[in-house]
Amino acid sequence: MVSRRLRFLLWWRRAGMGLRVVIFLLGAISLSALVYWQRPGTESGYSNNNLLVFLLVNINIILLVLLAFLIGRNIVKLVFDRRRKLLGSSLRLRLVVAFVGLTLIPAAIIFFLASGLLSQAVSGWFNSQVETAITGAVQIARIHYATLENSVKEGAKRLVSELENNPEIFRFTSELKDTLEAERLRGRYYTVRIFNKDRSQYVFAANAATNNQDFNDPKLDNTAFEKALSGEPVSLLQTHEGIQFVRAYWPLRVLGDIKVLLVTTRIAPELTRAINTVNNSYREYQQLKFFKSPLRSGYLLTLAMIAGLIVFAAIWFAFYIAREISGPIQRLAEGTRAVARGNYNFEIRASADDDIGFLVDSFNKMIADLRKSRSESEKRRIYLETILSHLAVGVISINTRGGVTAINQFAERLFSIDEKDGAIGKTLEQILPAEVYGPVLSLIEDIGRDNQTAAEVAIITDLNGREHRLLCSAGQMIGSGGKRFGTVLIFDDITELARAQQLAAWREVARRIAHEIKNPLTPIQLSAQRLQKLLRNSPFSDDAAEAAHTIVEHVSSIKRLANEFSQFARMPAADFKSSDVNIIISDTLLPFAESHPNIVFQFVAGKNLPEVLLDREQIRRVLINLIDNSIMALSERVERDTADAPRIVIRSLYDAEHGNVVIEVSDNGPGIPPENRARVFEPYFTTRQRGTGLGLAIVSSVISEHQGEVKIFDNTPAGVKFVIELPVKHKPTTSRKIAAAPGQLL
Repeated sequence: MVSRRLRFLLWWRRAGMGLRVVIFLLGAISLSALVYWQRPGTESGYSNNNLLVFLLVNINIILLVLLAFLIGRNIVKLVFDRRRKLLGSSLRLRLVVAFVGLTLIPAAIIFFLASGLLSQAVSGWFNSQVETAITGAVQIARIHYATLENSVKEGAKRLVSELENNPEIFRFTSELKDTLEAERLRGRYYTVRIFNKDRSQYVFAANAATNNQDFNDPKLDNTAFEKALSGEPVSLLQTHEGIQFVRAYWPLRVLGDIKVLLVTTRIAPELTRAINTVNNSYREYQQLKFFKSPLRSGYLLTLAMIAGLIVFAAIWFAFYIAREISGPIQRLAEGTRAVARGNYNFEIRASADDDIGFLVDSFNKMIADLRKSRSESEKRRIYLETILSHLAVGVISINTRGGVTAINQFAERLFSIDEKDGAIGKTLEQILPAEVYGPVLSLIEDIGRDNQTAAEVAIITDLNGREHRLLCSAGQMIGSGGKRFGTVLIFDDITELARAQQLAAWREVARRIAHEIKNPLTPIQLSAQRLQKLLRNSPFSDDAAEAAHTIVEHVSSIKRLANEFSQFARMPAADFKSSDVNIIISDTLLPFAESHPNIVFQFVAGKNLPEVLLDREQIRRVLINLIDNSIMALSERVERDTADAPRIVIRSLYDAEHGNVVIEVSDNGPGIPPENRARVFEPYFTTRQRGTGLGLAIVSSVISEHQGEVKIFDNTPAGVKFVIELPVKHKPTTSRKIAAAPGQLL
């Protein structure tokens, strides 16, 4: 994680000169504003809060230290650059010295003159005449308060004495109120009130202004009231709604009870404001007087900060000018080194239209041409790699030492090469199976020995548990000078093509056989049936009927065989639709279970199977052929009287890893010998006396058309297991078709 200091330095380095100028101007404006707003007499100045003086002094010290650090850091960096003889460091040093000399001397002169004027101005704020005037005004205000307080106290004392000497007056409220009103008028008081001990008002006399809600009497002062009840007279100044009142709380003892007499006089609002202004001015003056020295120091520091800011701006401007002159030359040198390292994205921004700018433009144009040339080469390389990755053949190129220099995705899949391990840099012997490497090595040696440009060889090998037919083509890679620099190998998997050619040939054979057989079968069958009728009443009727029946039965059998040949030759195109495999299996298996009660049929349906894109009729035909084969194998097993009950198990499941729905058809019959498994899917290959050899060929053809696979495994403990893998979604493939001659049916 990048520290805050490092992030700040990176930001400061990347910031443009314009941004730095703005920062300098804002700093100067803020310092000037601080000086202006700290003038005596301003509402936001030091007179409002002594803390501002302290904060200003400390802020100025911090800024001054920071400024000195930044200036010193850049000067030290410049000196070290000069010692390391970096390009442009000497010019930058001379410019900095010149700018500092041109700005430091005037700034120092202005600083000393301004500091003298500032000291005189601060001293003028605290001369004796100002202090005498402010002190006199405060003394007058205090004397006025004392006069009012004495007047209220005297009136309260006089009235208490009069009432205590004439207690009978308390029996007549009207007379008591008249007495209070007379005293109020005589002393020009605001109100005269008598309160009981429970603070309830006993009687009062008030100025007519008290009836106005804007001239309400202040609330009782609890402390003063309690003291008066305890026998201690109290006088004080109370403020209510911005108006000041002088009040006297006096104990009054009459008729064996104690009450409180409250005499209140009101100070005029204009006089109150004037007195407050005098008091505030006096407090501000005392604060300024206390902070006289720190204030002068703060302003001097602020002035020094401004002078330092000017010098700092001059230094940075010197750096800017130096960079504008020496920067392009330094960047040209860096660009040359970057291009030498292979970086063609380096570009220098032209800062002027002079000779250096022309040089920078020429360099940028040269880099752009190099970058364009490299980009075109990269595009051609990517284009070739894209073509190779989408080819339906495997491509491997090797150098003269036999090391692999390039390989496409098809070759990696064909030979099961892990992309993580990779094949680049390895030898052919390390990545190719042994049965493939031998013929390929011989092919490479042959074209090298005979100076052939290209040659090819057919290879039959077992890859991923299946037999594959590969056509390997090898060609020499020869440079413009005629020198051989490697060999390119192309592996074409012609397994499906060979199988399709074989199926096409067998279908043509089946078509011709069916055509040649079916033509005479119908007249033979009709003639045999006619002979049965003609010889029905002859002496040889029984023998003739038996012979005719035999002819008809065998003709029907041959006709069924011819129909199977014809059906194999004329397989319809698949009609793919999304279907549920479990439903197809269940519908196909039910008739067999009813017609073969001696065989146990078991269907283990997989759960949550996705629908598969398939031809329902063709898949049903595949299942029928496999079940028929199992039934025939189990019938042979029954004839041999095996102890275990004959059983056919069909299981469906979903292989989420490969995206396949798997159908397993297994039985506990005699199984298929290992030597026959490679040929069971070939047309007309059968080990049964009555078999046609077309059932499994049809199964293989249908599953291949569905982009699936059918495999053979041994069943445990006995029998055979056919595993069909159907992809849920068909993948785009490279179509290879065999063109049929006119009049031929493929």
